[in-house]
Amino acid sequence: MTEDDCATAIERLLPPWQKQRSVLAALQVPSSEQALVKGLERYMAVREYEWRLTADAMRKRDVTLLSQARAARVAALGIRMPGISARRRSRRSAERITLGSSALNQEIRRTQGLDEASMNLYNDAIARARLGKISLPDVAATIEKDIIAPWNQQLGRLLALELHGPPDWTRRPVAEFMRRRLDAWRLTARATRERDPRLMNRAMAAQRDALAILGETQEQRGVTGVPPTPRTKNAH
Repeated sequence: MTEDDCATAIERLLPPWQKQRSVLAALQVPSSEQALVKGLERYMAVREYEWRLTADAMRKRDVTLLSQARAARVAALGIRMPGISARRRSRRSAERITLGSSALNQEIRRTQGLDEASMNLYNDAIARARLGKISLPDVAATIEKDIIAPWNQQLGRLLALELHGPPDWTRRPVAEFMRRRLDAWRLTARATRERDPRLMNRAMAAQRDALAILGETQEQRGVTGVPPTPRTKNAH
């Protein structure tokens, strides 16, 4: 189903859930059972909030909202209800919302490794140029052959993954980071070959734009199964 279909299915759960919650709240029970009923009422209220957040997240394709829904789920499962054993609560609390993909995890790890290798290649080439061992056009050729080409291939692998729903939402900012990082490397190669400080300033700005994409997605780490975005450094 699509994300919108999923949201609609979740929203269909709410009216009978609300009705049952009202029935529960209207029960006349002995004082010895009032704490259990109150606990169940709180549990039902928080679970309803979780489902509303989840439906909203599905419609907006928003992993951060899913993280908030998971927090509500954990809070609901942690509500104390006399008569429900601690062992059962523990077993239920172990439930997780798994939103990641092993294939996506693997490609993000590859992206991180490639980014670190690219930085090392670039720094080594610049150091050799400063020692007069290679020319600046040689540095530009290294960027194009050993950084841009494999980086472009890695972006292709990431985009080729058959992902749907939350894993696809998670891929999007990573792919955007990679596109901007590629633009920055291309500008860096041009600036180095042409010895153009203005182009190099543009390359540095492009690198900052790429890094900003990572900063905007840090909250995704709060959702179980969503891999962290690749850690990286500026290339200048």
